Amino acid sequence: MPLFNSGACRMATAQLQSTRQALLHSVSFTGCRSS
Repeated sequence: MPLFNSGACRMATAQLQSTRQALLHSVSFTGCRSS
């Protein structure tokens, strides 16, 4: 069970990081385009 929790936690963390990175990229891209 702890192994599963650890895996799920890592997966959630990776997804969160990827989402944040995509959002950051989208924001910077939009700012680049508008200016």
